[in-house]
Amino acid sequence: MLDVGSGLGYLPEAAREAGWEVAAFEPNEQAKNQILKKGIPLEESLDNLNRDSYDVITLYHVLEHIHDLRSTLKRLRKALREGGYLIVAVPNHDAYERSMYQEYWAAYDVPRHLYHFNRESIHYLCEKFKFEIITEELMPFDSFYVSLLSETYKNPEASTLNHYIKGFFMGLKSYWAARKNIRSASSIQYTLKKI
Repeated sequence: MLDVGSGLGYLPEAAREAGWEVAAFEPNEQAKNQILKKGIPLEESLDNLNRDSYDVITLYHVLEHIHDLRSTLKRLRKALREGGYLIVAVPNHDAYERSMYQEYWAAYDVPRHLYHFNRESIHYLCEKFKFEIITEELMPFDSFYVSLLSETYKNPEASTLNHYIKGFFMGLKSYWAARKNIRSASSIQYTLKKI
């Protein structure tokens, strides 16, 4: 398994404990040092990944940050073995709370987020890069996290308690809307199979 955008390496560390052979890719130097301290091997670049070397590649809240999206997806596809899985989690531009917070929606996160995805754009990428969507799952805690941050951006003068209360209730509304229709989820995790 390769975890792209590993942060401090918690996911590959947990996967290794579950019996996986793991590697990580992380551009941040301080985070790289933490990953190395855990004994997790690092891929130095996504440009030189070996063909057919991974069964699973994960990108949790990473795809929206990638500068050269098309060539990166080609490289990741090449690095997956036949029938391998790409697990991608991204903020959903059609999120319930985005329509409520509008320009204050925290998941815009410009300029760090270079792309904003919805289900249709992910389906388009899958068709273009020959992946089959196996599952689409909402990420329940993202509704609360994004709503709390959005509330802070929208009302910076309000108290922290006010942010927590309003953010919690908006997160709850967002979560329930997503349970009825995944199209309104704050973030969606996609399991994609190489075909």
